[in-house]
Amino acid sequence: MSIYKIEDIKSKPVLRLPTCIPELDWIYGYTSGVYGLPSGKMSLWAGEKGTGKSRAAIEVCRRVAGHTYNPKDYGQDRKPWKCNVLYFQKEVDMGTLLGWYKQDGSTVPSNFYPSDSATIDEQCQDIMNVKPLLVIVDSINMLREFRSHSDDAIEEAIDKYRKVCEATLCHIIFLQQLNKDGSPKGSSSIAHLLDVEMILKRMCSDGFSMACPQKNRYGKTGISIWWYHTPKKAQTNSDFRLEDKEYCKKTGAKYRDLEAEGKAFQRKMQIEEEREDAIRQAQEEEEYEAYLDSLRTPLQRFIKRTPLGIFSQKDL
Repeated sequence: MSIYKIEDIKSKPVLRLPTCIPELDWIYGYTSGVYGLPSGKMSLWAGEKGTGKSRAAIEVCRRVAGHTYNPKDYGQDRKPWKCNVLYFQKEVDMGTLLGWYKQDGSTVPSNFYPSDSATIDEQCQDIMNVKPLLVIVDSINMLREFRSHSDDAIEEAIDKYRKVCEATLCHIIFLQQLNKDGSPKGSSSIAHLLDVEMILKRMCSDGFSMACPQKNRYGKTGISIWWYHTPKKAQTNSDFRLEDKEYCKKTGAKYRDLEAEGKAFQRKMQIEEEREDAIRQAQEEEEYEAYLDSLRTPLQRFIKRTPLGIFSQKDL
């Protein structure tokens, strides 16, 4: 244990890896001029079985692995590059995983590395060998070390991941299953040891929400985004970031002012109601006049409908 002087401590800027999914980048947060996954950090995606965790994770892999990153966008002096992506999958075989990846019609790029390593030491060694910038662990419940549910063992395991994560500046996303009551399947201590916690909830047959309710060391909490399933993939289906004035200012996106939209909608409804009232009043006056006309004699009707100017004094 040591005591430090403030002037001796050097701050470390948090770098970001954009996923090229604007809503997802927004919910993770902003530093160093960029929205995206905080590099060298770890996050948890927790959701009930069948929610869509794996499909969403694969879509993130497609975007990151398929994107050529321009160093000018990140203030770096280097050549454009593509990121290595490492996907640990123990719930299905590698052929099935690649089938999921290709489901949208895309080919599997050479910088996407699937692995069936089953222990933490094996996975950490894979990370050091591949040096990816994005790692998916699908799922953390399948790892041998996490089956003991021992908090000490889990803390030691997470510490191993953190060391290789910081050494390679990758971002690790752990997928975890929740029970139907919302409790974590296995140990509940995992979320406390990581940097960001995302909760996935199935809202309908083809959609789910991803919320950051209370833990994001490098971004905002209490915000959420929506995903929906298509026959080929999962994709985001919300523009909540456009309601964030700070995000729009930093990215140049058009700000969606909900208060102004609400007032404009109310005014539109008021005008529509006034128009309908005018039409209804005209109809009522017309119906009343028709009723009065039905009570008049033929002569009264004739006089009512004939301009007085056509009669001479003699006629009257």
